[in-house]
Amino acid sequence: MLVYKAQGDSPTVGASATALLSDAAVAHVEWSRGSEPDMLSRAMGLPGPAAARNRFAGGVSYTTLGKLSITAEYQYNGFALSQSNWAALGATAPDAQVAYLVHAQRLQELAPRQAYLIYLTQKGLGVKDLDLTAFLRVNADDHSRMAWLELRRHWPSFDLALQFQQHMGRITSEFGVLPDRRVVQVLGTYYF
Repeated sequence: MLVYKAQGDSPTVGASATALLSDAAVAHVEWSRGSEPDMLSRAMGLPGPAAARNRFAGGVSYTTLGKLSITAEYQYNGFALSQSNWAALGATAPDAQVAYLVHAQRLQELAPRQAYLIYLTQKGLGVKDLDLTAFLRVNADDHSRMAWLELRRHWPSFDLALQFQQHMGRITSEFGVLPDRRVVQVLGTYYF
């Protein structure tokens, strides 16, 4: 259970829980409820009326005997615009759509009302110290996507990683508005 209160805001209550479903499966849920203006009002700097709404994330992780772990998650933000309100805003004020998305990114807030996430890790991909990590996040409202992939090789005092990230969607979508459509980087980490 949690209770959070920022100065000038109403308190937010929440809870999180995990449950072992089997030797290989774990379920998780997180929920919170608070009273605040919707995200569009906050993004535009308008004093919108505060209303009580929910945020939720829940999913299941499954790990195979071969060390492949897969997580599927559903995410919900009651303060975000619905799909129909998002479409209406785009038809009347595309600049407000961009301001909304930038505001959500700045707050690290879920921009759509609903989203989905698939996350996987494979330890020992072919060789003992090579790991694969990947995820795909899908905005269920504007259908934009973000994909991320990493191959990481471990040595006793050094890691070398190749990372690839791709943002897909229209320019007025959550991931299409990001300035970098594709990012590729090589990272080295030395442990001493």
